[in-house]
Amino acid sequence: MALSAKDVAREFDCTPRELRKFLRSAQMGVGQGSRYEFDKRDVARMRKQFAAWSAKRKANKTTKDIDIADVPEAGDFS
Repeated sequence: MALSAKDVAREFDCTPRELRKFLRSAQMGVGQGSRYEFDKRDVARMRKQFAAWSAKRKANKTTKDIDIADVPEAGDFS
């Protein structure tokens, strides 16, 4: 039985959009109008890769993701 991107995202506890971003970054994108289909074996292999990708992505947050309360006030850069 083939799994959809939505099914795999549910297993990885993420959104389908985030899963598709991961798949494109791992060169596993599909062409226009195509659909993702995965076997259970594929999902088991991708789980570790997805966890590493997700952790790296969270560690590399951009400045727009930083809460303004975390920014030191002027002259308070110790």
